[in-house]
Amino acid sequence: MNIQFLPNSIFDPITMSVCFNAIVEGKRKRIIVSQETLQDHFGANNNPNLVAVFEANRQIIQRKAVQLIEAGIEGDVIIKTSMFANV
Repeated sequence: MNIQFLPNSIFDPITMSVCFNAIVEGKRKRIIVSQETLQDHFGANNNPNLVAVFEANRQIIQRKAVQLIEAGIEGDVIIKTSMFANV
């Protein structure tokens, strides 16, 4: 499966999450990383800049996104804290 991640990420104040995009087989897919995930597993409790926390951990989070996309998740991919129980 061809998955390319785009370099931009933004904080979405409505969902209280960091969002970024991937191109999957030529189609854009939005990936949403919950604030809780960033706090529980990536140190966002010590750094209120969630985008900076995401960027510092982008590779780990993208690997999880690949797993979910390859598992056949339809629509937006929502990454929750329970998906990182071992991080």
